[in-house]
Parts: sequence; structure tokens; C-alpha cells
Amino acid sequence: TKSDGKTAEVLSGAVFELQDSEGNVIKSGLVTDARGKLAVDELAPGEYQLVETQAPTGYELDSKPVTFTIEKGQKEAIEVRKTNTLIKGSVILEKIDGDTGALLSGAVFELRNSKNEIVIDNLVTDENGKLAIADLPYGKYQLIEVQSPTGYELDNTPIEFEVVKESESTELSKTNYGISKNVKLEKRDSLSNELLSNAEFKLLDSSGNLLIEGLVTDQEGLLLISDLDIGEYQLVETKAPEGYKLDSTPQTFEIKEDTKLITLTKYNTLINENRPTIDNDENVESENNKYGSSPHTYLPQTGEAKNYLEIIVGILVLLASLFILINRKVKNN
Repeated sequence: TKSDGKTAEVLSGAVFELQDSEGNVIKSGLVTDARGKLAVDELAPGEYQLVETQAPTGYELDSKPVTFTIEKGQKEAIEVRKTNTLIKGSVILEKIDGDTGALLSGAVFELRNSKNEIVIDNLVTDENGKLAIADLPYGKYQLIEVQSPTGYELDNTPIEFEVVKESESTELSKTNYGISKNVKLEKRDSLSNELLSNAEFKLLDSSGNLLIEGLVTDQEGLLLISDLDIGEYQLVETKAPEGYKLDSTPQTFEIKEDTKLITLTKYNTLINENRPTIDNDENVESENNKYGSSPHTYLPQTGEAKNYLEIIVGILVLLASLFILINRKVKNN
């Protein structure tokens, strides 16, 4: 009978050969069945041995012979037993920064078997960026990242491996990349909101130290700076788009641990920008200006003044004629 040396579970699939006491093969290909048994009949009296040539799947091969003796006239079957030890291996995983190659602590993993069942959870890489699992039974496994190191992107793609040999140590590695810390600036016309290309900027730290210069908005009016460290920054315009006024007021922003993208907007005004206003300019005239600033005062226009003058002159002539006529009548009387 073939069984597990620790659990006593019967084992099928173990292959043996029958040999005489001198090691000569009498029968080969003897396989334990579903009950963990194999039987050999009609053996002549003598000394024999059963030698395992193939262990059950997942178990160590134990080729030490199991000896037995058949006595003359023996009628009862002899039962012999053979145990096997489950193959166990180990795995070591190393967590690495994909850009610098530095080892990363604080990554959390879980171990799953071939049935996608959790075998061990909360496996954490140590200060050397490593985690180790020992005494893993034979089989296929996956290590899945469930929490990335601080400041790094999570990569939950399973890492597959298999334990196939006793005491075998499998070495694995997993790479993480830092969370992209980016800033995007949009350059726009202050009136039309149109995106503007060819504005030039420089990047300063919070103390005003120059970090990058010659940053130019592209044809779409955008400027992108990637992979910034945590901290406070200033974007200062050093050259405005053609035809626009320079605005060198710093655009401040802060990159934090979990920052992925900050979007800023910077507006520029045209140098000779004519905006609609109400004034007495010859090109912009309102209805009120046509008649003066007060809605209660009527100021006659040039043509209208001429007509009034003619009327006044006519009235004066009429009054003068009337005065002469009255004066004559008085004299005659």
C-alpha cells in the first residue's frame, strides 16, 4: 500500500518493479491503483524486493527497496507498505524600482494556487525589498501584488511559478515604476480662449532656483513637464506669443506624493487689443453720444442748426416789418 508519509492519504500512480534478491527485474510497470495498492500473484518461494521507479505526482521518489520473503506453502498474502514525502519548495521574490534598480520595501502580495484560491495573504517585502515563502507543496502558484510601495504604481499582473522539485528555491522579481508626477500648462488668449503656441517658460523651485528653461508651448498651446519630484514649483513666462503682452507673474503649483497630473492655465492679452467700449471715439459711437451724455439735453446737429437760424431771421424780419407798420400809423394819427 502506497500512502502519504504525513497524512496517511493513499497514493495512486506510484510505479514499481519487482526484483529478486540479486536485483534482477522480474516484473516492471507495477502501478498503485486508486486505493494506493498493487498486487503481485503466484510468486515462488524466495526473497524479493519492490523498488519504486516513479513517485506519485508531487511526491519525492524513494527508491529504497522494500524486501519481503515468500515461504514454501504460504497461502496468505504478504502486505508491505511504502510511504512518500510531499515535494516542498520555496520562493523568493525581489521588488525592484524599474527606473533606478533600487530594492523596494512595503509591497504587499498574496499567494494563490492553481485553483485561484488564496493560500497566504499579506506577504510584505522587507527592508531589502524581498519576501520569502518556504515549504510550498508541489504545484502551480501565482503571486499577485495587492498594494504597491508608497509612491509607486500598482501592477497586479500575476507572477506565475511552479514547485516541481524537493527543496527547490524559485527566485522571482517584480518591477514597479514611480507614479508619474506631471504638470500640463495651457496657454490661452484672454478674450477668445484660443490656445496659443510659442509661449516660452522657465521652471523654478519654491526658492526661485532655475530648474529648466526654454520650455515652449506646442502647436496646440500645451506644455507638459513629466516625472517631477515632490515639492513646490513656479512656472514663469519669459517670452509671450507673438503679438501678446508678456505676463511674468509666476504660476505656482505643488507636486504631492499621490499627484499624477496638474493642469494649469495661463492667459495672455493682445498688445493692441481693441475691446468694445462706450466713448466718443470716431470708430465707436453710441446713441447717447449722438445726442450728448445727458438723455434730457438735446444738442442739435449741424444741418438742424442752419434751419433754426433761417427761422429766427424770418421772425426778426417779420417783427421789424410789424414795428415799422405800427410806427407809421402812430405818425399819421
